[in-house]
Amino acid sequence: MDLVKVFESYRGKDRIIRLSTYVLMFLGGRGNTPWQTKCRKISAELGGCRVVLRLFDDFSMLMLNLSKGFGLKETNPFLRPLEVASALLGQLYYPVEHMAWLRDKQVLPGNSGLLWLTGLFIWAVTLVNEIAKCVIKLRVNSMKTYQLQKQKHLEKSEDRELNTEQSQRIEDNIRKLALERQDLLLAIVQSSADFINAVSWLPKGFLWAQKISPSVNGIIGCVASVIMLLRNWPTK
Repeated sequence: MDLVKVFESYRGKDRIIRLSTYVLMFLGGRGNTPWQTKCRKISAELGGCRVVLRLFDDFSMLMLNLSKGFGLKETNPFLRPLEVASALLGQLYYPVEHMAWLRDKQVLPGNSGLLWLTGLFIWAVTLVNEIAKCVIKLRVNSMKTYQLQKQKHLEKSEDRELNTEQSQRIEDNIRKLALERQDLLLAIVQSSADFINAVSWLPKGFLWAQKISPSVNGIIGCVASVIMLLRNWPTK
């Protein structure tokens, strides 16, 4: 079963925990009933669980970034600086979060507040970067789709028997681009939802920071988490 595959994989399990965290955040809200208090406690514990799991993500992130040349292998001149920024921000996030966690556990001296805030800021900037990348990729996708549709139109004016195989290839490529476009649109919604939450947890005075209730944060987080699961659902 696909659901079993999700639970058996590290990333899949992390996404389920993430969704559960936001569901409980929504249920807990700001209420003072025993049930809501318990929901908030479990939500915080699940969030902490993900922090602990990320203690071991530095090496895999480094290997991924090295395989991509820290974004320098990107051929599109508009995407390349964004890919480099994504790689650097992603690599920087982990040690910042680790040090904040170690300070919380009193393994390292000092207050963890500034480190958690720095990690949150890195996450917010990363999300803006991801949205920008998706917008550029959508533009590239539209141009490729237009070229293929134009080529398909020209094919219809030719001998169909001689071009059946090529026409099929064009149709397949158009379908692939349509799926890619759908994934990019979902990625924009996902990153936008996460960005709304990220900003809302920044110090008061910046945009809508501290103006969204925990229940709304929970709903927004659920939307992003469900989209994340759908986009990465195992394929047969």
